[in-house]
Amino acid sequence: MTEPAHILIVDDDDRIRDLTKRFLTLKGFRVSSAPDAAGARRLMDSLSFDLAILDIMMPGEDGLSLLASIRKGPARETPVMLLTARDAALNVMRFFEHESCGQCTPCRVGTAKAATLMEAPQW
Repeated sequence: MTEPAHILIVDDDDRIRDLTKRFLTLKGFRVSSAPDAAGARRLMDSLSFDLAILDIMMPGEDGLSLLASIRKGPARETPVMLLTARDAALNVMRFFEHESCGQCTPCRVGTAKAATLMEAPQW
């Protein structure tokens, strides 16, 4: 029998974190959680995950910054899902900035330009 997938949930909102953890556990997944980036790092230092679910908007270090550091470390191949409460399109552009392979200049430059435009009060 195979082990269930191990999922990491990182969200500063206790309600969202606990509800997501409860739902995934009921679906048969093994779930660990952290309220912030520092807690996530501690868990990732000692455990292996099949998926990380990160809240983008957390106090202190945000989810995109955590994602960038994950991609530079030993867990860089871990699939990541991002949770966001608002500005979804802009957050997607920021996600692609971090997930770009860096080899494709048009993608990297285009994504950065799109994110800058979307941050402006008027397009």
